[in-house]
Amino acid sequence: GEVPAELVLDALVKGLTGEDDALRRIAVEGTVRVCTDNTNRSRAFVENKGMDALMSLIARDFNRNEPMQQVSVVLGQVLPSLKDDDMIKNHAVQFCKPLIESENVHDQIKGVAGLNAIFFANKDLGEALVKEENLLDPLLKIARYGSERAQTLTAEVFSHVANSEDGRNMLAGDATDILKLLATADAGTVRSAAAVTLAKLNAIDFNAESENGMLVLSSVTSLLSVKASKEEHAKGVEAVSFVITDSQVKMMFIKGQGLEVLRELIKLARENAKEVYGYGLSFVFENLTMSEDDKRREKLREMEVTEEQWEQFEKLTKSQTRKSGQRDPRENVDMRIKVFVEVEGISALRALVLNSTSERVWEAASRTLCNIASVQSVRPQMIAQGALRALFKLTTAGSDKCKKFAAHALAKIFVTTDPHVLKDEQLMDTIGPLVRQVRNCDEDLVVFECCMALTNIATVSYEAKQKMVNAKAIGAFEYAQYSDTMMVRRAATQAINNLIPTDEVIAWFCKPDKLKLWLLFSSAIEDDQPTACAGTGAMANLAADERFAEALSKQENGLSTIVELANSDDLDIAHRAVVCLLQLTDTWPEGNGPEVLKEAKALEACKAVLNKFPDSAAVPAAQECVEILSK
Repeated sequence: GEVPAELVLDALVKGLTGEDDALRRIAVEGTVRVCTDNTNRSRAFVENKGMDALMSLIARDFNRNEPMQQVSVVLGQVLPSLKDDDMIKNHAVQFCKPLIESENVHDQIKGVAGLNAIFFANKDLGEALVKEENLLDPLLKIARYGSERAQTLTAEVFSHVANSEDGRNMLAGDATDILKLLATADAGTVRSAAAVTLAKLNAIDFNAESENGMLVLSSVTSLLSVKASKEEHAKGVEAVSFVITDSQVKMMFIKGQGLEVLRELIKLARENAKEVYGYGLSFVFENLTMSEDDKRREKLREMEVTEEQWEQFEKLTKSQTRKSGQRDPRENVDMRIKVFVEVEGISALRALVLNSTSERVWEAASRTLCNIASVQSVRPQMIAQGALRALFKLTTAGSDKCKKFAAHALAKIFVTTDPHVLKDEQLMDTIGPLVRQVRNCDEDLVVFECCMALTNIATVSYEAKQKMVNAKAIGAFEYAQYSDTMMVRRAATQAINNLIPTDEVIAWFCKPDKLKLWLLFSSAIEDDQPTACAGTGAMANLAADERFAEALSKQENGLSTIVELANSDDLDIAHRAVVCLLQLTDTWPEGNGPEVLKEAKALEACKAVLNKFPDSAAVPAAQECVEILSK
């Protein structure tokens, strides 16, 4: 039959207090499973001296964090399951308060470690204990006079407290002065915990040139150094991530001591990308390479709210999401990006992407690479430092947002990069992700730049065009042609044009409805000259193929539209139309192109081009066409 719960709990308590390390781990896991969401068992665990058993885990080894973490895991399930706020608080108070107020060094360590475990399990409960149980004074005493381990744990408690505005207010005054002393302590663990807390306390009005600012940056630089431990590295990254959203702080990281911190962060990412602080590093790099206004606009776009609507909401609710007086103009963002690239930040992002398995890291890194690619001058350095390999991985890994940022970064790079200098496999690997964004993304800028990049790549080879066709680019570009944004329509039209002469595109153009639409695009000169130019250019390219000529011959007003375009006062349009007419003299069905074109008054149109544009590039085609039609 089933083992009674009392016996199970008794066995677990004995396991927690036993001598066997493996058995204690099993008891921790067992307690979590037995007590989770079960009020009766959780209360029975507490009544059966379970809290004393948990404290014995901490007491067994003062100098390691693992026992404290094990206790926090158990408390995180047991305390909420008690379902009684007063009972929860009473047990939490009894768990740590007497020990914290003790004069015994070992008791102090156990008490502060227990309080840390409570913070990890329930931050609101931890803060309430410090505030309502008057624990701040004994904690300050331990921070000033306690042992090294006690000081470290106390500084970590203060770090938890500093996560809220009420907590930061609580630590103003004596606590801040003591933390400054701890930040210069000989022990690295004490320094690191104090530095993180100081960073949080100064995050609102951080000034790198102030006494507090220099102290924090100096401490952080020390924490990020090669000689520091992994725990110190993690603390250093945490400290930076807490202040990096401030616009003024961002500028501090590209000069002086702030730049040294940035170098250490980049080195850390390159060499330790798999560590748990990988997300913290990617978060820092992401924020450094963009403005808070950029983040705000993106968030509003995701919420489908306009800037005006949000500002009205802020007025109505008397709230404000931006600090007064904070500005972060585009030139500042560009300056930070250039410095980041100069100190080999791309290699750090590459390491984070290739070595991490965290989707959060991938998404932050993809966004950072997209931020960087927005600065045209650094795109060659991005390629040189290995950004493409990282971006190719990100287009197939992680969230849809991650894939979008990665593809958009590739698009930005390939819009301005000569595709002929890159390897064929790099070009081919870029095509699929970009086509997918054209087809699926609802952001005009992303679609526009992907179309432009694909247009550039298509100039390299027939194989590149065919790869796009196989990736269903024709349908994607056609859909983009119906965009409400003129620039997107232009880019999509040009992109389809560049897929000529693949058989699939020619067959697509020969469909009556498609051909009719392109004739309309070509005729809309006053509304959108660049799109009309691209449409007429497509006709010129297609006219050399007999299949297109036959389709045009069957299209109502097809040939007359081309002749009308040749009569245009716009040189670019007229030139392309004349080239189209010249090709049709040879490819028109049944070999009677010249007769049909003369009847459509193509001869007069070509002579008009010679008269209107006598010194233009259109002259050779117009002259040849006149000679053929004059015979």
